[in-house]
Amino acid sequence: MNFSMVPEIDVYELARKLKSDESFVLLDVREASELDYAMIVDSRLKVVPLSRLAQFGIEALPQMSSACVAASLIMPCKWMHQ
Repeated sequence: MNFSMVPEIDVYELARKLKSDESFVLLDVREASELDYAMIVDSRLKVVPLSRLAQFGIEALPQMSSACVAASLIMPCKWMHQ
């Protein structure tokens, strides 16, 4: 995948979105040991560890309503900016 083609948002934009009623899915791919570092509490959050995605691919994603499927997908990735 060409990551330069994937739109990025910063933490301030994410904070704005979390305060809004906007429809999106926040996909958290951190491992269980990393979740305590900064827990996000939001009904739009779906947690699927990256190791599970690597092992099972798209089948690892939770079943989502049609509204979620049509929504934007936001995936925070700390490793891309290290």
